[in-house]
Amino acid sequence: MRADAHSLGVTPYSPHATAFLDWRLKSPLRGPLVVLANLAVVVALSHFPALRPNLWIALPTLAIALGTWDTLRNLHVRWDMRQAGLVLCVYMDMMALFIALFCLVYPYFNLSAGSL
Repeated sequence: MRADAHSLGVTPYSPHATAFLDWRLKSPLRGPLVVLANLAVVVALSHFPALRPNLWIALPTLAIALGTWDTLRNLHVRWDMRQAGLVLCVYMDMMALFIALFCLVYPYFNLSAGSL
């Protein structure tokens, strides 16, 4: 009789492989990766050096806010080096959020020299 994967106790979809994608579990790496990926999308959508109005930037901006929330979820009361790294990630997330908001809002203001 030949043994298959289920009889050996091995499942084809390991829970460890998909734990990174499960939003119910805390992951200190998932939040910053979501933020950086969506910041790249914001830069691509806004044509960065010459900012152009584009309301689609609002979607990655919301995803950046969710990634920041996911990073904040990992903070705890006790101070250690992991906590220090998470605080640095939160600062990076906030900078990315403000860059995305700037790329979203700034093109709608006409700030030429003659309009002041």
